[in-house]
Amino acid sequence: MALDGYFDESERHGQANGEPMSVAGYIFKPTAYRRFCREWRRMLAAGPSRTTHFHMTHLYARSYEYEGWTAEDRAKVLALGVDAVKANMLCGISVLFRQTDFERYAPPLWRFNQGSMYSTSCQMVLNATRLWMDDNKSFLPIAYAFESGHRFWNEADDIMAGIGKNPELKKLFRYRTHFALDKEESFGLQAADLLSWVMTRFEAGVPNNHSMARLSRSFVILFLEIARSTRHFAR
Repeated sequence: MALDGYFDESERHGQANGEPMSVAGYIFKPTAYRRFCREWRRMLAAGPSRTTHFHMTHLYARSYEYEGWTAEDRAKVLALGVDAVKANMLCGISVLFRQTDFERYAPPLWRFNQGSMYSTSCQMVLNATRLWMDDNKSFLPIAYAFESGHRFWNEADDIMAGIGKNPELKKLFRYRTHFALDKEESFGLQAADLLSWVMTRFEAGVPNNHSMARLSRSFVILFLEIARSTRHFAR
């Protein structure tokens, strides 16, 4: 048996507190992931109108498929999504950097040896997952899925492919394979989008508005569940 990992990135540009970026997501057992997908599909149909896929930025902004939804409508759908994740994930993993800190503290040759902040975050995701697996004495291989389309994906892809070619690193990181997926076609990536969005939103500062007040309860529930199941967050 192999495990499935789904990871998405979120970036916030122009932020006074350092332009945070997060790569975050979850590890699932195959049977639990199938159950999660059934629950996620029901969540997509639970609002005032059926949605084709979940997108946290759009849900918060009440845009695209969420246009015209009330804060209560959006809070209900978000709560169902968080319940689906809670009930089925094996663990949650998040890596968070600030662009300004990364540029200030990364050694001069880091970019050439380790790659961009995005590529570094993807490597840190594998390492944080490895730490969780070590703690829980699990040696199952993991297939890592990342959202397609990031400007530094080719770089990250090459680095992770190198891990797969090194027998020692492959064993260390429980690496089976990695690949890019379209978020609209993957429920796992849509759920990862929720976590990565929350990580950068809270780092950039939480707005004091009605939408955030209604949605924040689900964010707290998600954080508490991840804290319970995951002791290693890389930052």
